[in-house]
Amino acid sequence: MSRPHIWIIDEEWPDHDLEIEAISAAEPDAVVRESTYDWRQDFDSFGRDADAILAQVYAQIPADLISGLTRCKGIAVMGGGFDRIDMQAAGSARIPVCNVQGYCTEDIATYVIQAILHHLKPLDRLDATRHDLGWGLPALSTLSPRLTSSTLHIVGLGRIGSATARLALAMGMRVTATDARAADNAEAMAPGVEFTDLDRGLSGADFISLHCPLTPDTVGLIGPRQIDSMKPSAVLINTARGDLVDERALADALVANRLGGAVLDVVSDEPTHLDSPVFTSPNTLITPHISYASADSLTELRRRATKNLLDMVDGSIPDDCVNAGALARPAVTQPIGSPRTHISQSGAH
Repeated sequence: MSRPHIWIIDEEWPDHDLEIEAISAAEPDAVVRESTYDWRQDFDSFGRDADAILAQVYAQIPADLISGLTRCKGIAVMGGGFDRIDMQAAGSARIPVCNVQGYCTEDIATYVIQAILHHLKPLDRLDATRHDLGWGLPALSTLSPRLTSSTLHIVGLGRIGSATARLALAMGMRVTATDARAADNAEAMAPGVEFTDLDRGLSGADFISLHCPLTPDTVGLIGPRQIDSMKPSAVLINTARGDLVDERALADALVANRLGGAVLDVVSDEPTHLDSPVFTSPNTLITPHISYASADSLTELRRRATKNLLDMVDGSIPDDCVNAGALARPAVTQPIGSPRTHISQSGAH
């Protein structure tokens, strides 16, 4: 039996010791090769013969790479998002693709709650050791509503959206949600959440949190019309994918004081350059895509991604496989710009 060849494509982790240790324990004869995101020269040297690929979420896996693989049994993504993989090509080549589902649910949910609390009580701006703001009420330029007087609208009620809803409800917030799939079984999935359509949800919310995957249907989901329908005091929170939001429309609304604020952990074209208009918009807090990160979540992510890879090397289809259906039939894609049929459950990071 030939030695399995494993190809790691990554620039995110400082090392791959955990992954290589697990691979070596399961496959002592395995050959592990590593590439940066600029992998094309390595593809000709050794990548095309990979038995499996372990890829960071930022790694582009286009059709020409997939079609050139000679014996690949699977692609394991080190994260929840798989929008940089050509899924039609993977399905046509009968190559399973696995993400790691649910590893950062709690981490992102707590980030969203932290973002809400930050806007209600921005403690960093009120730190008397750093700012001379006066004392007592004169230190406040505005008075925020109570948390329990606020409504959170969640777009996409999968694992992360549901966890966020549970935390918000426990803190006394009113929670509404848009998710066509979840609405069919609303009480079982998210007791206490009020389901509504997107337009009504956006217009009635004080905080809007996005938790839907990036698909051709959801590119630009939050555009000029949707932003204009929001309250002037509303805050948009995005921890899912940057391209869900029309960043120019968001920036214009913030500059014109037609929106209360934005908290963005994701932006378009990550890893980003700073020329997106949202980086200079007022009342905007941007973090470098870290909402998912904790010591616990990253350890779980790395172990599960490597296990998915090893299972595929052995010929198994892991539970995290995102294209199992396409492996048995021709893949079908929907072009960008086609009518939106629903907002599905969460899948990112």
